[in-house]
Amino acid sequence: MFPTRIRTLFTAVALLASPWATCQAQYEDFCGPFCDGCSDMRYFEPVDLDLDCMPVDYGCGYIFGYDKLYWSFTGDRTTIGAPGLTYLSEVMYENFVDENSVGPTVQPQPYTIINGITDAPPAASFGWGDRYELGYRKKNITYTVGILQGPHAISSEVYGFLPLDLGNSPPVDIDGDGTIDANQGTNITNFGPPPPGQAENPNPLEILLAPTLNGFGSVHVNFNVPNNDFLLGFRDYFINIDFDDLDDGFDFEGGVVVIGPDGDPTLVDGILDDINGNIGNIIITLVPVDPLDPDSELIPVAYAYDIGDLHRYNIRFNTLQVRNRVETDGIELMKTHTLNNRHRMAKNQNSHFSIGYGVRYFRLKDDFRFDGLTDVAGRVFTINQVENSIVGPQIRVKADRQVGKWNTSLDTRFMFGYNIQNIDQTNGFGDDAVPGGVNNLLFLQPTYSRYGERADDFTPFVEMRAEVKYQLTRSMALKAGFNATYVDTLTRAAQIVEYNAPDFGIGETGKQDIFITGLSFGAEFVH
Repeated sequence: MFPTRIRTLFTAVALLASPWATCQAQYEDFCGPFCDGCSDMRYFEPVDLDLDCMPVDYGCGYIFGYDKLYWSFTGDRTTIGAPGLTYLSEVMYENFVDENSVGPTVQPQPYTIINGITDAPPAASFGWGDRYELGYRKKNITYTVGILQGPHAISSEVYGFLPLDLGNSPPVDIDGDGTIDANQGTNITNFGPPPPGQAENPNPLEILLAPTLNGFGSVHVNFNVPNNDFLLGFRDYFINIDFDDLDDGFDFEGGVVVIGPDGDPTLVDGILDDINGNIGNIIITLVPVDPLDPDSELIPVAYAYDIGDLHRYNIRFNTLQVRNRVETDGIELMKTHTLNNRHRMAKNQNSHFSIGYGVRYFRLKDDFRFDGLTDVAGRVFTINQVENSIVGPQIRVKADRQVGKWNTSLDTRFMFGYNIQNIDQTNGFGDDAVPGGVNNLLFLQPTYSRYGERADDFTPFVEMRAEVKYQLTRSMALKAGFNATYVDTLTRAAQIVEYNAPDFGIGETGKQDIFITGLSFGAEFVH
């Protein structure tokens, strides 16, 4: 009898305790410390919906999110050259004489040379990147770590009279002497299949096109120069010799270009152009062979060049390549509080707000460079690298709305950042310059330079994310969104180049901004 009562008592206690035990187990499952046992590993289980057709909120869990980014960075419409600076075109003849007049006439005036490239990279361009988010949520508080890797975008352009693509063009006999000429045309290495009955050419022609037919550069870049005489030099543009005395193998075409035995055109004949028209460009003096012998033979020696034959050049590039690369990365630590209204005794409480705060680091690296070949100074290049490192406190406001398995949200973040800018500049001007040489700037020496600078500014940073999420399973969701970021008071590499010859320079920093927009596609996993 007694054992029966004991069994009944234990049974009653067990029945009374079972709901509490079940509730306690559920509490530990979903809201325990560090969310131990939050998940029963049924990640692919269909979504549980409550009476409001809303996904069941389990209250806590680990979060992992990934987004593939496709973002665009705004361009700057960069001018290659000192902005607003102009020069006059080269004057080929200093003296013009009207054969019907007694003296010189009014000399024709040259035209104004402006910077030829005023819309160079960086252009608006897209690039791919990744964004990761790791977090832990308990009740209405979420801790997250966001990692941004990229995107990076590259824009590049080449300027000048580039080789033409003539396709499958046959060899051409230019001068009509019955032979194939190799001083005109394009890079042609294959003429396609031969005509019917004709054997294939075993040595396809390779033809190169000069930047311009007569060797002058076509891309004008105006530099600030140390003084007005920097652009002066002695020139040899015109042919001053009798072509009847040329060695065999030379051919004269058009009165200007001499074609050498190797088929390469040249504009020089080794005699300086007599610009001022005084029939001579050097001053000759007679000096004794033996200065100690008063009866020594006298020989002519070039005493000095005629300064009146100095010519003012323009700085022109045969071809010019401009390239810009911009990339971003960063990390943010955030704590977010969700203002949940589901405690209200009403249906359709499916919209709520979140507020958060934390710290963020954002880095924007900008690399701008151009490299080209001039016709009077050889190669000229500049490489400018700027790293904007922005760090500061960040606040966050988010609004989202849940309808069945769909969730839409608008997430806005603002950081008042401290921007440390590190700038490096490497330059080269005139790699084959010959001071005093013909068709060179008179004083220019090959000049290599490297400079660095650091600047500090307060930089506002605003980011907006609009996102749509679909709850695919109990633990996984797919998402897509639009991202817009605006950063002010930073430094862009293309905008700080000082076009000073021959050593360039770094301009004022912290005066630019950037607008980044694009799409994101990804998934979110909750454990």
